[in-house]
Amino acid sequence: MPQERGPRDVDGWRPAVRNVGALLRARARERGDRPCLTFHDERGGERTELGYATLFNWVSKTSNLLTEELGVGRGDRVGLDTGDHWTTAVLASACWQVGAAAVPGPPGRDWPPVAVVFAREDRLPPAGFPAPAVAVGTGMGARLTTHPGDALPYAEEVLAFADDYDDEDVSLDDDALVVPPVRLSQGNLLAAAEALVAWGDLGPEDRLLAAVPTMGVQALALGWLGPVAAGASAVTVRHPSPAGLRRLADRERVTTTLLGAAGASELSVPPPGALCAERGAARLPRRDGLSVGHGLVEATVASSFVPRDLDDATGRWLSSAPTVGCAAAHARLAAVGPDGGELGDGRPGELAVRGPMVMTGYLGDDDASAAALAHGWLHSGDRGFTATGPDGRRYGFLGAG
Repeated sequence: MPQERGPRDVDGWRPAVRNVGALLRARARERGDRPCLTFHDERGGERTELGYATLFNWVSKTSNLLTEELGVGRGDRVGLDTGDHWTTAVLASACWQVGAAAVPGPPGRDWPPVAVVFAREDRLPPAGFPAPAVAVGTGMGARLTTHPGDALPYAEEVLAFADDYDDEDVSLDDDALVVPPVRLSQGNLLAAAEALVAWGDLGPEDRLLAAVPTMGVQALALGWLGPVAAGASAVTVRHPSPAGLRRLADRERVTTTLLGAAGASELSVPPPGALCAERGAARLPRRDGLSVGHGLVEATVASSFVPRDLDDATGRWLSSAPTVGCAAAHARLAAVGPDGGELGDGRPGELAVRGPMVMTGYLGDDDASAAALAHGWLHSGDRGFTATGPDGRRYGFLGAG
């Protein structure tokens, strides 16, 4: 009798690299000074562009700061409250390079214990926060514009550390992101990045604009690691506006754009290659040029997308009900019954997904993890059904049909 597949197993997927740090190292070697990350502040006017080699230099120096100065290592958690800024990608990547998990977002009651918190200088954690603080400046080069008190000044300290770091023991199973209570591994992030690359057919000449909060899963897994996986370049923006977004996309020669649900609803004409993978995106009014996904954080927001190459007949057909699209690369999408058995097209059940982007589990709650991952599926909690479209692809829909 064949062994039942687990929720992270579809086709025996394994990435070509041993961990996220190895991917960054390989891209820095291959791409050199080619643009890697471009940051825009639409209100302040700042534009910062980092090539692959320069960005990897920042990541490696930060990795050494983490391990040598702050005592952070594999299995630790690092709080990130740096807001929409290029340093968020650098700091998260350094966490992954040393095998630590980034916990993005403002400190709150739902935060797990962290070894250290990096906070933008105007967002420093309150006095008495139970972890050392590192202040990330808002000036050029992330330098401080105010006095950080007892916090360690990031940009002033990091330059003193070596610009090479490699830990071969860091594993694809190591936690990479904790978005309470969801735990996502390095393997989850790499699978999500590859799913985006396959969806957008991204290559080295592409430029992806992430018009979503930088500290979110969509931005870090898709908007940051997606371009890195393709050897492409990422563009991030603080304070985006609907009018400014289109101008920015044109100015930066953007080929793919990640949008939040609120931003997508405000745009009359979506920018090039628009995708909204946020939860609830399927319920946005259907418009040509805008693709949506299921948006499950538990599946690294990369389990299903509406294809970019829709024909007219399929586009009209999809307007009949809110759709979460087709299964992404390496994923499987189905409506299942109470026993986890797949239901045929048109039969309502619970939408469920399977694939390497499915979470490790819920932090500190084994019972909830077991229930969410029962019968070899990630159970979304959404009632829905599947149907085969005019283009022959199988789509998932929300609702009872």
